[in-house]
Amino acid sequence: MEEQPQLIPIIEPTSKSTAGTITLWISILSGAITLILTVVNSYTSNRIKQREDNLKSLEFQLKAKSEDLEQQKANVDRYQWVFSHFSDIEDTDPRKRNFTTSLIRLALSKNEAEQLFNSLQNSEDTLLQTVGQVGIANINSEPIAALVGRLDASTADDRISAFNELKGNYLSSSAAIDLVLNLYTNNRIGSLSPNGVINGLYFLGSTDVNAWTKQQIGQGYQVLLSLKMQRTGQKTKDAIDFFSAQIKRLTSAIPIMG
Repeated sequence: MEEQPQLIPIIEPTSKSTAGTITLWISILSGAITLILTVVNSYTSNRIKQREDNLKSLEFQLKAKSEDLEQQKANVDRYQWVFSHFSDIEDTDPRKRNFTTSLIRLALSKNEAEQLFNSLQNSEDTLLQTVGQVGIANINSEPIAALVGRLDASTADDRISAFNELKGNYLSSSAAIDLVLNLYTNNRIGSLSPNGVINGLYFLGSTDVNAWTKQQIGQGYQVLLSLKMQRTGQKTKDAIDFFSAQIKRLTSAIPIMG
């Protein structure tokens, strides 16, 4: 008999369906891992952002508290300064008393100053009552003082605006008259421009006669004499004449002497 050839087993390759299944599972696992990593990264980022926001909020709160403490310290310093000058407002010299009252107003806010001066007005001490009245009067005249200061502003529009507002609202205001007259005191008139001199005189010349006090009339008369002794231009002379007519009306209504 002839020898039969030995058969060698042939290993067939993996079927296409099995390879596809493996590829599918690999894709699913990759997608799952990617999704998990995305969720973890998002969670981590949100946690980091939340902590940063918390730190910023805490920093803001600490800064606000620090500023509040600084403000309280500044308030205490101002109150101590006011208290250290309290004896000066009881001084019998009215100039020193008024000067100290003005300094205290500058050191305090409007609300604080109003509370202080109102409480002084209610004091049983007549001197403190006077200080309180002066302080409140000064606070009430602050808007007028701002307008008076603008009578000598650098621009014509500002000067005209201030003059028109004063003339429209304060012709019967004794406080406005007082403030404008004070522009012509010896230590201030030198700093006034011709425009400032003219604007003030036309305002004073237009005011209500009944708003003037005897002291103001006397001061106005001295201002008139002082201005007439100076060399001035024609526009200033016209303003002086306009004010001079007002002084004549005032002295006829309320004699300076007597």
